[in-house]
Amino acid sequence: VIASEAEQVKLVNKFLTEAASDYWQWYFTYKQLAFVEEGYRLAEVRFEAIRDLFKNGNMSALDTVEAYTNFLQREIQRRQAQLDFRNARLVVSRHLWSAEGQPLELDSIVRPAFLRAEEYLPTLATLDTLQQFARTAHPEIRKLEAQLSQLDFERRFRLEMLK
Repeated sequence: VIASEAEQVKLVNKFLTEAASDYWQWYFTYKQLAFVEEGYRLAEVRFEAIRDLFKNGNMSALDTVEAYTNFLQREIQRRQAQLDFRNARLVVSRHLWSAEGQPLELDSIVRPAFLRAEEYLPTLATLDTLQQFARTAHPEIRKLEAQLSQLDFERRFRLEMLK
């Protein structure tokens, strides 16, 4: 019984770890998209400025071609980052269900919350508490202890059978 309970806890922990990992991937792709979009805007401003300088005779046509090529590369990166963010949003959505058991999808306007690391870093006391708790309640440890208990019981039983 203890081993099956430990196995259930292990599966729940695996699910929660997967959900957290998917959330952080979504968060990462959101931040990455923001950086890529900023680079896209800067490349656009640069291209327009160089194009205006070319029209006034202060830049060569080759400079405008280079700026436009850079702008197009940034546009490709932007579209890829948008696709990555959309895919990460869909992966996170697979963990969302309504009270009636229907799958939900994150709306495209939903963004991950901005987190400051110093607010979420555990203290040494918290880490010690978690370590003590893991020693007593970790599902793998509980499962192994149950198996050891069963093996000890079986050993004692076989010894009695030999008598």
